[in-house]
Amino acid sequence: MKKSLLIALIGTSFTLMGCQTPSVIDTVLDNNGETQLQVRSYQSRIFDTHDKAIVMRAAIATLQDYGFIISKTDYELGTISAIRDIGGSHLYDEAALDPTRKTTQATVTVTPKGKNLMSVRMNATFRQKPIKEPKIYQDFFAALSKSLFLTAHAVD
Repeated sequence: MKKSLLIALIGTSFTLMGCQTPSVIDTVLDNNGETQLQVRSYQSRIFDTHDKAIVMRAAIATLQDYGFIISKTDYELGTISAIRDIGGSHLYDEAALDPTRKTTQATVTVTPKGKNLMSVRMNATFRQKPIKEPKIYQDFFAALSKSLFLTAHAVD
């Protein structure tokens, strides 16, 4: 009896070894066939300004124009985190953790590039899945560009 149990256990082990499930690394670092360069190309823009604070304020205003609630900012790191909940709940921390909620989370990073340039990268998720649609990022950067232009020309 013990021998047959051991043989069944070994057979089951070999069978399970043949079933390959995606590893955590495969799912976390999966870009659906896109290279990092392709993703960065539509998630990033360079702006001709030296003032990080102005760019961050313009990014915050742009996110708010799209209905996002700013949840966290860090000037030193140049990061802005925001969430937009379409489900009607005002409990944004809970909504962010619930994959059934219609929430969009966005992170914007502002980084100096040389003396007179700022790199802005925005990434977003919907229902905890990365948004891979370049048009969404293009629309954000177009609005951000207009906001920076209006700020530079003192138009409110």
